[in-house]
Amino acid sequence: LLGERLFEFPQYYGVQGLLPAAVMDSPLVPDSVYFLLGARPDDGEDALSFLKRAASVDTVCRAVKEYYLSALLLERELLEFKDELPRLYGDYNVDSLPKHYREALLLCSEFAEDFEFESGDASLREQFRKLRELEQKYNDALVRNNYVRKSFGRTYWWYYLYGM
Repeated sequence: LLGERLFEFPQYYGVQGLLPAAVMDSPLVPDSVYFLLGARPDDGEDALSFLKRAASVDTVCRAVKEYYLSALLLERELLEFKDELPRLYGDYNVDSLPKHYREALLLCSEFAEDFEFESGDASLREQFRKLRELEQKYNDALVRNNYVRKSFGRTYWWYYLYGM
């Protein structure tokens, strides 16, 4: 459920928070997570590099795909996320993707001229339009951040635009 719920919670550690050994107070048991992923990081290997390596295997499991795509989002690597999604998901229907993946693709269409967000979900575009309108209402960055967080703090948009 990473793609559906990850940004509904504060992400203080970024991509490092996905791996239990990287965060001392993690409730995750390292052996269980690495068993699920089917691999362990090499000594000194950072989380994103490890997940990219694990996701490069042809027989990669769904958990590794989700972890790697979530890691790209945590690192704000929207263009790489957009490019990796078809490799890991194959031909996909945007509307069937997890919530945060759809949010990321819509945001990506704001920055990448060669990418068009094609979705039948008009409510997602409407929500993003409301976020942009709310941003325009407040000149003070702190006030703007607080108002946007109140309404959109559980979205990838808020994490990307305002999060740590």
